[in-house]
Amino acid sequence: MKSVFRNKVKIIMIMILTAVVCISYVGLNAYSSKLQYEINKINSEIQLTSYKAANLEVKIKSATNISNLETSAMEMGLIYPDFDRIITIRNAETPQQDFATALKQNAYN
Repeated sequence: MKSVFRNKVKIIMIMILTAVVCISYVGLNAYSSKLQYEINKINSEIQLTSYKAANLEVKIKSATNISNLETSAMEMGLIYPDFDRIITIRNAETPQQDFATALKQNAYN
């Protein structure tokens, strides 16, 4: 009688243990699915940010294009200088070693 009771208890314990393992397996799969969803969501955000960064790089390159800069300069009223208005700086015209003293002497003399 005791051995039959013990066998029934063992079978019930094995069934309970199996149920706990199955429920844990389902729970872990649900948690794994949630994590995979979050990973996919973050990856799509990264991809979207990457597309935005590439778009901004294209805008920067087009904005710094020399023809665009020339057009903007012309709209602001800047023009190329005439040849008689160009000043060339030569090595002989470089300032002296003590520029502040030279400037002071020229200002007061």
